[in-house]
Amino acid sequence: TTNEVKLYDLVLVVELQQESNGKNAPFISYRYPSLFEVDPFSASVTQFCFPDMEKFPAVAMPKEIFSFVLTEGDGERRFGYCLRKLPPGTGARYPVAFSIMAYFPCFPLYSKILEAMAYHYENSSMKQLTEFVDSMLKQRFPDPGETFEIKMQGKGYRFTRPNDSDSLLEHIDLDTILTSLDETNILIIFAGLLVERRIIFCSEHLSTLSSCIQTAVALVYPFMWQHIYIPVLPRSLLSFVCAPMPFVVGVLKADLDEVLRNPMDEVLLIDIDNDCFILAPDGNPNQDLDLIPSTYIDPLRKLLKASAKLIKKNQKKKKDKKTEEEIRQMEYEMKMLKKDLTAGFINFFVQTVGPYRNYIKDGSFDSENFTEARPNLKPFLEQLATAQMFEIFIQERIRGVDQSGFEKKIDNYQKMQAEMAKLGIEDLDSSSTLRKKGRFKGKGGGWSTLRNQFKRDQPTSVDSSTIIGTPTLVKTTTERTDGTRVAPPVPKRPQGPSSFTVPNKPLPKAPGTRNTNPFRATASVSDFLSRPAPVAPSKSKRNTWLPQTSPSDFADKLPLQVLRNPEEEEEEGVDLELQQGQDSDLFLSALSQIHLLHLVGHLQEDHLLDF
Repeated sequence: TTNEVKLYDLVLVVELQQESNGKNAPFISYRYPSLFEVDPFSASVTQFCFPDMEKFPAVAMPKEIFSFVLTEGDGERRFGYCLRKLPPGTGARYPVAFSIMAYFPCFPLYSKILEAMAYHYENSSMKQLTEFVDSMLKQRFPDPGETFEIKMQGKGYRFTRPNDSDSLLEHIDLDTILTSLDETNILIIFAGLLVERRIIFCSEHLSTLSSCIQTAVALVYPFMWQHIYIPVLPRSLLSFVCAPMPFVVGVLKADLDEVLRNPMDEVLLIDIDNDCFILAPDGNPNQDLDLIPSTYIDPLRKLLKASAKLIKKNQKKKKDKKTEEEIRQMEYEMKMLKKDLTAGFINFFVQTVGPYRNYIKDGSFDSENFTEARPNLKPFLEQLATAQMFEIFIQERIRGVDQSGFEKKIDNYQKMQAEMAKLGIEDLDSSSTLRKKGRFKGKGGGWSTLRNQFKRDQPTSVDSSTIIGTPTLVKTTTERTDGTRVAPPVPKRPQGPSSFTVPNKPLPKAPGTRNTNPFRATASVSDFLSRPAPVAPSKSKRNTWLPQTSPSDFADKLPLQVLRNPEEEEEEGVDLELQQGQDSDLFLSALSQIHLLHLVGHLQEDHLLDF
C-alpha cells in the first residue's frame, strides 16, 4: 500500500522517565510497524508529544488531544495526532502519549482512533493492541463520509471520516477560541492567515493552544495552510520563531520570555489567556484586517459575537442539573451554531473569491484582472493572490482536482444573482438590499415579519391595542452605502384596513388548511403559492384569511426563518422602518412577490442569503 492511500504511517506510544540528572526525558514504549532501534523521525515525534515534560509527574490532568504537522526535506507533509492522559492509579504519575503519524489532515477521524488505541493499551494485551493497529494499517484512507469497521474478538469498531469536502468547522471544538478571544481578535488572526503572516499563539495550557490554532486554521476553508504548523512548539525548537517563512505555532507561557528574546520580524503574537496582542507588524494588529471592506467583515463580526454569547449561555446552563430534553436542546443549538459559522465564513469567500472562475482561460489564471475587477477589494485581493495557499487552490481548480462543496456554493450564488438580475434586483453582496435574517439578531435590512416588535425609536406611532395578526412577509427598508434609502416597489392596490384588532376568540380556520387547531399552521412556501389571493375583510377589522401561528411552529415549517423566539430577540427589536399608513401596501406587495420567496426558500440550505 502506498503512502497516498494508507490510513496511517506510524503509531507510537510515548512515555516519560526521569534520568540520572533529575530531568524528564521521553522514550518510546511501543511502535508499529516495529523497529529494532529508534529512528531519527520517531525520536523527533516524541518531542512534540511532550513539549512541557518538565511539569510532570502530576496527580491529575485533563485528557488532551492535539495535532501538529511536520514537513520533511522533500516538502512532504506528515500530520501528527496525539492523545495524552494519566494512566489509571492514584498519586503523582507520568502521563502516556498515544500518537499517530499520517499523510492526511483529518482530526475528527484520527482522534477517535486514538481513543480506541488508548482503550486497548490500558485494558488489553500488547498482542491485542498490535492486532488492532495492524488491522488499521491495512485500511485505506476513507472517502468523505465513508465508514469502515474493525472487528476484534466479536466486537466491532466503526470509524467515519466526516464529509470534509466542506468546511471542518462543524467537526471541531469552537468553545475555546470563541470564549477566549473577542470577535475582533479572531478576525485579526483570520486576516493574518489569509495574507500568510507569521503568527504565534501563547497560553499556559497545551489543550487551549491546540484547540485555538486548529479552529483558526479551519476558518480559511476553502484554502489550506501550506506552511509550518505546530500547535505546541517544543522548547528545543523555539528558534523556529525566527524563521523567515510564514508559520503558525503555539508556545507555552513558560517559554514566552525566551521567545521574546529571539529576533522576530513581522510577527503577530497573541496571548490567548489575556485576549491581547503582544507583538504586531508596525505595532498595528489591525493592519491586515483593514484591507477588507467592512461590508464583508461586519457580518462575520456579528456572527462571532452572537456565537460566543450562546456558548457562554450554554456553559452556565451546564453547571446546573439538566433534563435529557434540555441537554438535547443545547446540543442542537451547538450544532446549529456550527452550521451558521460555517455558512458565514463560506459566504465571505463566495463573495470575495467566488468570481475566480471568470479569470481562468486556456489553463491559466489572470491574476491582474481578478484583483482589478473590484476596486473596493483590490488591496485585499492583491495580498491574497500572492499567497501560496491561493496559488495551490487555483492550480487544483485548473486541473479539475477539487470539486468540493465550495464550488456548489459558488454555482448556487451565481444562479441566484442571475435570477435577481431578471427581477431587477441588485447583486447579492454584503451591502445588498435583499438578505435573509439569520438565526442571530443583526442590524440592517432583511426579511422580517410584521409580528416582530418595532424599534423603540421608530418614528411611526403604533397603537398598543392593535397588532398585525398574521406573519406577513415584508422587505424592510434598508440604507445603502451611498446614503439613499430603498424599499421594494409597492403597486397601487385597493387600500386595506389600516390595522387588525387582536381577536378575543380563536380565529376561524383558513381556507384549504387541514389544521384543527386554529393557532397552529403547517404552512410552507408551496402552500402559499397554491392558495388563492387573500381578500381583506370588508366589515370586520379581524384578519380571517390565515390563522395565527406561534413563532416556533412557523419558523420550523417555512424554508425561510422569518420568525424567531421573542425571548431571544435583543431589546432593540428588528429594523422595520415603515411609514404610517404603509402597512397594508407593504403587506400586499409582499404577496405579489411570493414567487421570489419560493426561489429564496430553495436556497436556504446553502445559506446564500445570510449576507
